[in-house]
Amino acid sequence: MIGAEKRSGADGAVGAALGMVNQLIKLNAERAKRGEVPIAIGAGIHLGQLMIGTIGGGEQLDGGVIGDVVNAAARIEGMTKMYGARLLLSGDVVAGLDKVRPTLRHLDVVKAKGKTESTAIYEILDADEDVALKRETLQLFTDAQRLYKAGDFKGAVAGFDAVLAIHPRDGAARLLRERCQELNETG
Repeated sequence: MIGAEKRSGADGAVGAALGMVNQLIKLNAERAKRGEVPIAIGAGIHLGQLMIGTIGGGEQLDGGVIGDVVNAAARIEGMTKMYGARLLLSGDVVAGLDKVRPTLRHLDVVKAKGKTESTAIYEILDADEDVALKRETLQLFTDAQRLYKAGDFKGAVAGFDAVLAIHPRDGAARLLRERCQELNETG
């Protein structure tokens, strides 16, 4: 395309995901007017090397991708329900962002079964209908995360409680609060 800006893979993936969510918000507004149930999605984005190919022949062709990166992206997508988030990114995606600069919130560091490397997980706040509340509580959430990582589980519980007092539907704050509460009781 003439005049088109070159985008990184991370920029393209995040831009496409944000566009998808914005269209879904519009669609759900129309569905609400008709009394229909809203559609909920969760997407996980990860970057890396993969294999792509076509399987079959004749009229029975099927395309597919394989590789650790595909499995990691699927796991991250699955975590959207657990954290109550629409769009989650791996740390590799965040590191690869160039021109696209969404508002991010670091959620966790996770390790897949059978793997030795951990992956940082981030939530794109701009993809959430409660973006204003999540931005308002971002510093409280970040402070609670710091306490959690430092092993101050009691302080982290209080921090996540402060987030939940402002935004009771914050799934990530609720999950991390419960985790810190358990660690505080057992530790």
